[in-house]
Amino acid sequence: MADRVVRDTNVWISGLLWRGTPHQIVLLARAGVLLPIFSQSMLDELLTKLKTNFDFSEVDVQITEQEITEMGEEIEITSEAHYVANDRKDDQFVGCAILGIATAIISGDKHLLELGTIEDIPILYPRDYLKRIEKQ
Repeated sequence: MADRVVRDTNVWISGLLWRGTPHQIVLLARAGVLLPIFSQSMLDELLTKLKTNFDFSEVDVQITEQEITEMGEEIEITSEAHYVANDRKDDQFVGCAILGIATAIISGDKHLLELGTIEDIPILYPRDYLKRIEKQ
């Protein structure tokens, strides 16, 4: 069974554009080793940033959206619970992880990482996530 993970926007962007540790996580998702879970608001944020900050064409945005929706699972966030006091925009990642029964949140965001764990879901840097699954 694939590991169910939430990735924050910057981990997605790094994984799609560069060849570092976040890219290894994208490759694991493409291989079916992990299942990316996301909400529509998370996907919208990612696609908007790719288009506006990284000059993705409309076609590239559509291809990226298709790939993510085909390899992942969309979770409908049904509440507006607050988890991250210092950055309410990060609540979407935590809410998605809880509702989607994630095994981890992968992030480089200090506000998320400061939580450490929420409802038994660890919040890990990409490199720490890779170390964790290597042990499995």
